[in-house]
Amino acid sequence: FQCFDLCAASDFLGQLATTGYGFWADIENTMCVILWSQNPHQGNPAAVQHLLAAKKRGAKLFYVDPRRNQIASAADIHIRPKPGTDGVILLAMLNTIITEDLYDKEFVRNWTVGFDKLAERVRQYTAEEAERVSGVKAEDIRAIARTFAAVKPACIEHGWKVNQCRNCLLYTSDAADDLRCVALGGRRT
Repeated sequence: FQCFDLCAASDFLGQLATTGYGFWADIENTMCVILWSQNPHQGNPAAVQHLLAAKKRGAKLFYVDPRRNQIASAADIHIRPKPGTDGVILLAMLNTIITEDLYDKEFVRNWTVGFDKLAERVRQYTAEEAERVSGVKAEDIRAIARTFAAVKPACIEHGWKVNQCRNCLLYTSDAADDLRCVALGGRRT
């Protein structure tokens, strides 16, 4: 038994199956970062310098975590969802990107299977529904989704809390990977 078995295996295997790679992106060279449920000051101090360098270069930084901390104060938008509601926010972001036709159509056409089912599935997860469930303002959810889809290169990085929730591999981690694929065409910075 190793930490990887508990902490990272579900996320890594989900990312590998969905995108072909796993773990940290090239944050140093990205122009949009969504940092989800992690505090790199505590868990990955080496990443902090890359995040702050990207921010100084003009990259957008969105932080999703109920806690206020140093990263939250540097973020363009810091949203504070109720615990356990990460998945509905990710699905609402997917809904925004798909219904507003912001997704990478060439990637979807050439490299995906079941996009129509994904689009149907996320239809019920509007930003307003996510606001009702999570407490996060609908306009913030839409603003983050629109920016993530429009600004390239971009990345979404999430902490272990997203992996260690009920149905995380089938719901939250996969939704993050789907968002990455639909908005970025499977590319990673």
